[in-house]
Amino acid sequence: YGRQFSVESYKRELPATTDAILSYLSSGVIKGIGPVTAKRIVDRYGEDTLKVIEEHPDYLVDIKGISPKRVKEISESFNNQYGMRQVMLYFEGMLSPRLSLKAFKKWGNAAVDVLRNNPYLLCEELEGIGFEKADAMARKMGVPNDSQERIASGIKYLLSLELSRNGHCYISLESLLSKTSTVLSVSLPDVEEVVAILSQGGELVAVKGADGDIQVYLEKVYRTERFCAE
Repeated sequence: YGRQFSVESYKRELPATTDAILSYLSSGVIKGIGPVTAKRIVDRYGEDTLKVIEEHPDYLVDIKGISPKRVKEISESFNNQYGMRQVMLYFEGMLSPRLSLKAFKKWGNAAVDVLRNNPYLLCEELEGIGFEKADAMARKMGVPNDSQERIASGIKYLLSLELSRNGHCYISLESLLSKTSTVLSVSLPDVEEVVAILSQGGELVAVKGADGDIQVYLEKVYRTERFCAE
């Protein structure tokens, strides 16, 4: 067949011609717009239709049959789809489409900014995503090895492992510091600093045991154990 393209990546664009825009809107992809309304909008705004919906949705009240309430519905539907596309494009190669969709459902249009600021929220606030996956993504995003966000997430991860694998509600401070430093390849002083920050913020609880050791709990685990004991 002669010379051919070898595609390394591609990006889907919104339709640009009036016919394509009309077909797109008539498909029912945007809540609040059916075939009749789609034709009225495209007849009015032509190739600027999608720009109007995105940037000036209030203009749509000039279209017969579209009330202010319906304008809000249309705008929210369009923006949600736009946000979902942006999230999936940004995390392409780092997260599967399924996980990108999970992130979008959790944080909406702010997902990219939220995870760019702290990718470790993936394993802390979403089910089914472990520390290793979040850490791998953070490495691709250039997060430093000794960042406080990484160390904090690693500490919580190790405490959760103790709970799930060994049935322990806490781990001794000495053991936690040593394990975190080894697993994350960071210095002990850096780990000590983050443990102090998490304790001050209430995410960790440190108590002195009967043998004099400092026992470190995840706050919710400590609260649960106290509740059961009481």
